[in-house]
Amino acid sequence: MINIAVMGYGTVGSGVVEVINTNGARINQRIGEELNIKYVLDMKDFPGDPVQDKIIHDFETIVSDEEVQIVVEVMGGIEPAYTFVKRCLQAGKSVATSNKALVAKHGAELLSIAAEHNINFLFEASVGGYSNHPSAEFFSDCRRDRGDHRNLKRNNKLYAVQDVLRRGRL
Repeated sequence: MINIAVMGYGTVGSGVVEVINTNGARINQRIGEELNIKYVLDMKDFPGDPVQDKIIHDFETIVSDEEVQIVVEVMGGIEPAYTFVKRCLQAGKSVATSNKALVAKHGAELLSIAAEHNINFLFEASVGGYSNHPSAEFFSDCRRDRGDHRNLKRNNKLYAVQDVLRRGRL
């Protein structure tokens, strides 16, 4: 079982949860394991929402839980997203984000931290007009290619953005 955490339950975060729940069987088949949303981090509660039993308010729960392997950051903005993503990567958790501002400002640093820990920092949902939902391919790649970023960057637009970030020219 692959446990994930979703940070943010607004329009994008709730969409991520919905896509994973709606397409769970197909995603599980593609990745060869069961994908489980263990936590959803948000400041608010969502009474009556099926996700309510997974809602947490304390980021430390995610970063300290060794069973969480993948984190999806859809909070937006620079802070606290940057601090949370950085700490997740340092804790050995792969991260996918749809956060353009975060990638633009800290992408090179976060890619470097991911590489140091042999994990993935993926942001294709934040560039090039992509959907804001991490795909089954992301989850599969996190399991199959742990840390081999060359295998994960299959789209030319993503290559170009990553190259710009690494060179420090925006």
